Amino acid sequence: MGDGDHYDFRGSTFHGPVIGRAEHDRGAGFTAMSALPAPPTAFTGREQHVRALLDVLDPDNTETRTDAVLISAVGGLGGVGKTALALHVAHAARTRFPGGTLFVDMRGYDDAPTAPEQAVESFLTALGIGRENLPSAPEELYALYRSALDSRGSVLIMLDNVSDPAQVVPLLPGSTRHRVLVTSRESLDSLTARSISLDSLSQDEAVALIERALRISDPDDSRASAEPDAVRQLVDLCGRLPLALQIAAAQLRRRKPRAVSTLVADLEAAIDRVRALRAPGRDQYDRDLVLRPVFDVTYERLDADQARLFRLLAQAPTSDFGQPTAVALSGVSPDDIMERLEDLAAVYLISSSPAGDRWVMHDLLRAYAATLSTSEPVLAHEATDARNSLLQDFLLRAASADQHLHGQLLAEVPDRFPDRDAALAWLDTEHISLVRAVEWAEMAQHSRFATALGVCIDRYLHVQRHFTDGTRVSETLLTAARREEDRILELFSLSALGNSRQQLRQYREAAIVHTNALRLA
Repeated sequence: MGDGDHYDFRGSTFHGPVIGRAEHDRGAGFTAMSALPAPPTAFTGREQHVRALLDVLDPDNTETRTDAVLISAVGGLGGVGKTALALHVAHAARTRFPGGTLFVDMRGYDDAPTAPEQAVESFLTALGIGRENLPSAPEELYALYRSALDSRGSVLIMLDNVSDPAQVVPLLPGSTRHRVLVTSRESLDSLTARSISLDSLSQDEAVALIERALRISDPDDSRASAEPDAVRQLVDLCGRLPLALQIAAAQLRRRKPRAVSTLVADLEAAIDRVRALRAPGRDQYDRDLVLRPVFDVTYERLDADQARLFRLLAQAPTSDFGQPTAVALSGVSPDDIMERLEDLAAVYLISSSPAGDRWVMHDLLRAYAATLSTSEPVLAHEATDARNSLLQDFLLRAASADQHLHGQLLAEVPDRFPDRDAALAWLDTEHISLVRAVEWAEMAQHSRFATALGVCIDRYLHVQRHFTDGTRVSETLLTAARREEDRILELFSLSALGNSRQQLRQYREAAIVHTNALRLA
């Protein structure tokens, strides 16, 4: 792990130089890790919370030792800036942790949250343990993880977007010198943690955020000071929520001559439209009318191509995606897609990873984009076509990658990768999305896609010892096989499922599955 490496475990994937290389680096891994995403820009306010967090995250402070530090949202509020606060503090505190930092997005509000065993596998790889040396049973993985942490100096572990204490407890280190920072919309009452609850920013903090966000791109931008009343109206219309404020500021930055008061008027009009469609005073997230009008105004100012891409990106299996996924969903050429992705990032609808090769859509924006895609029959049809195109692309790439893993290239399978390392790197990066794609295809009763894709990634999941994911895929294929009355696929699925359960040391369940396979054979 060189000093220039930057590890980011959003969705349990790797971004940066580690991609395609972690499988081969077998060093002890005692170099301090740097796994945090970039610190948030235009962060302001929350001084009291920052001080409290820095105090409790001090490894030398014996009075503040606790299992974890939880940043939660008042009333389950999304977009309140939990992750931004956590990252701001984590970057400020990182020099206190000579053992390094680890970060994972637990995707607690996605259709397929990150399982603790998926997170711990990524952590162990970052800690210098080769995947072929990882035990199969989850309890042994966690024991190895705690042992690996015990051999290091203090480590800061950040678990983002947690929805359930069960995602946290297995990842707690055994030593009190390490610190765990958790963000969640829930209070997670059963977790023994120091809790810090966030509500909306104060009006002064929200105004300061707008001022700072405008001056970051242009130090001479004086619109906030020139229109103080309009800025106060703007931040109140945004509910003083950082997500809404950042999107509003991005709108102002993109249209430099535009007066703040014109954006205020647009938001007021959008709120009137939303009120006409929904119960008075509430939006689709059961909050005050805040997020939807801000999203609407931003969406309406996209050109047709940008708006289409925004809607279609919500069809990706997970909230993070790479350029090839965006190309497959949209049909836009690789030469043009980056510019359009950057256009969406400029208005805060998506964000890029530190390495710039992955993109992330906030789950509230993803839900909004998905809703847009079902608002009209033609848009719903467009979304279905996009998903089918992505499934086809995944299938072609997975088939080619599987051939490289098998060491035998067949003429009838188009080769998408220059060598085995490149194929393995792609599978490592996309395997969470691939597993989710198999499940989505089966739910949509696209059995042909689900079956073919599941079979193609089966070898990879076993080679890389992703046995929990292997179980999910095998169970999905088994459902498809029985619905289609496909005996050969059913036998394959039972065999793969039994092997995965055996590797997970679920011996009783494995014996039942293998017995069913023998009866079928």
